[in-house]
Amino acid sequence: MAGRAWYAGPVRLDLCIWAAELDRNRTLKDYISGIMDTLDGSHGYHFTHLPVVFEDGSQVVRYDCRRMATGALRYAIRCSFIADTS
Repeated sequence: MAGRAWYAGPVRLDLCIWAAELDRNRTLKDYISGIMDTLDGSHGYHFTHLPVVFEDGSQVVRYDCRRMATGALRYAIRCSFIADTS
């Protein structure tokens, strides 16, 4: 599976949700966590399988979440690949 991920370095995610309110007992952190789980790979004991954008959520070194109070339900996510200077 080597080379399946689009990017192996640090990542930034920006999430904007347009909704009158969030689901009960949910925060913006719950939403960004679910999105991170969707964009990274599924893990086996010895491999990462089918990553979508990055291999592991630990690559997300920065994120910003915001909600726009409106009745039109939608969201946008922007993924930025940060130059790895190490």
